[in-house]
Amino acid sequence: MARFVRVGKVLKKKDGSGNFIKLGDPDAKKYAFTVELVVKDAKGEVVAKVENPFVNIKDPRENPNLTDEQKAKIPEFILKELTVVVNDEE
Repeated sequence: MARFVRVGKVLKKKDGSGNFIKLGDPDAKKYAFTVELVVKDAKGEVVAKVENPFVNIKDPRENPNLTDEQKAKIPEFILKELTVVVNDEE
Protein backbone atom coordinates (compact mmCIF):
# COMPACT_ATOMS: atom_id res chain seq x y z
CA MET A 1 0.00 0.00 0.00
CA ALA A 2 1.37 3.42 -0.94
CA ARG A 3 1.67 6.21 1.59
CA PHE A 4 2.90 9.78 1.68
CA VAL A 5 6.01 10.67 3.66
CA ARG A 6 6.86 14.32 4.29
CA VAL A 7 10.43 15.03 3.18
CA GLY A 8 10.65 18.81 3.32
CA LYS A 9 9.16 22.23 2.80
CA VAL A 10 9.14 24.86 0.06
CA LEU A 11 10.22 28.19 1.55
CA LYS A 12 10.28 31.71 0.15
CA LYS A 13 13.58 33.58 0.13
CA LYS A 14 13.63 36.60 2.46
CA ASP A 15 14.33 39.01 -0.40
CA GLY A 16 11.40 37.60 -2.41
CA SER A 17 13.64 36.59 -5.30
CA GLY A 18 12.41 33.01 -5.42
CA ASN A 19 11.85 29.77 -3.56
CA PHE A 20 13.92 26.93 -2.25
CA ILE A 21 13.23 23.51 -0.82
CA LYS A 22 14.49 22.50 2.61
CA LEU A 23 14.78 18.71 2.78
CA GLY A 24 14.82 17.06 6.19
CA ASP A 25 13.93 18.50 9.57
CA PRO A 26 15.87 16.79 12.36
CA ASP A 27 14.88 19.51 14.85
CA ALA A 28 11.11 19.18 14.40
CA LYS A 29 9.33 18.68 17.72
CA LYS A 30 6.88 16.01 16.67
CA TYR A 31 8.05 14.46 13.41
CA ALA A 32 11.84 14.82 13.28
CA PHE A 33 13.34 13.29 10.15
CA THR A 34 16.51 13.31 8.08
CA VAL A 35 16.71 13.19 4.28
CA GLU A 36 19.85 12.04 2.50
CA LEU A 37 20.15 13.02 -1.15
CA VAL A 38 22.46 10.77 -3.18
CA VAL A 39 23.41 11.73 -6.74
CA LYS A 40 24.85 9.01 -9.00
CA ASP A 41 26.32 9.20 -12.47
CA ALA A 42 25.30 7.01 -15.42
CA LYS A 43 27.55 4.20 -14.16
CA GLY A 44 25.91 4.19 -10.74
CA GLU A 45 28.90 5.78 -9.02
CA VAL A 46 28.04 8.21 -6.21
CA VAL A 47 29.12 11.72 -7.21
CA ALA A 48 27.51 13.60 -4.30
CA LYS A 49 25.85 12.80 -1.00
CA VAL A 50 24.15 15.52 1.05
CA GLU A 51 22.14 15.31 4.27
CA ASN A 52 19.18 17.68 4.84
CA PRO A 53 20.11 19.94 1.91
CA PHE A 54 18.65 23.23 0.77
CA VAL A 55 17.57 22.76 -2.84
CA ASN A 56 17.62 25.94 -4.93
CA ILE A 57 14.93 26.38 -7.58
CA LYS A 58 15.88 28.68 -10.45
CA ASP A 59 14.95 29.41 -14.02
CA PRO A 60 18.11 28.48 -15.95
CA ARG A 61 17.52 31.41 -18.32
CA GLU A 62 18.20 33.82 -15.45
CA ASN A 63 21.84 32.69 -15.16
CA PRO A 64 23.93 35.83 -15.75
CA ASN A 65 26.87 33.70 -16.96
CA LEU A 66 24.96 32.49 -20.04
CA THR A 67 24.90 34.34 -23.33
CA ASP A 68 21.59 35.06 -25.05
CA GLU A 69 22.46 32.34 -27.57
CA GLN A 70 22.97 29.77 -24.79
CA LYS A 71 19.73 30.83 -23.09
CA ALA A 72 17.85 30.41 -26.38
CA LYS A 73 19.02 26.78 -26.60
CA ILE A 74 17.33 25.84 -23.29
CA PRO A 75 14.13 23.95 -24.16
CA GLU A 76 10.90 25.71 -23.20
CA PHE A 77 9.64 22.65 -21.32
CA ILE A 78 12.41 23.15 -18.74
CA LEU A 79 10.82 25.53 -16.25
CA LYS A 80 13.28 25.34 -13.37
CA GLU A 81 16.56 23.70 -12.40
CA LEU A 82 17.22 22.24 -8.98
CA THR A 83 20.67 22.62 -7.44
CA VAL A 84 22.22 21.80 -4.07
CA VAL A 85 25.46 22.97 -2.51
CA VAL A 86 27.88 20.07 -2.06
CA ASN A 87 30.92 20.55 0.15
CA ASP A 88 33.60 18.33 -1.33
CA GLU A 89 35.71 16.55 1.24
CA GLU A 90 39.38 17.39 0.91
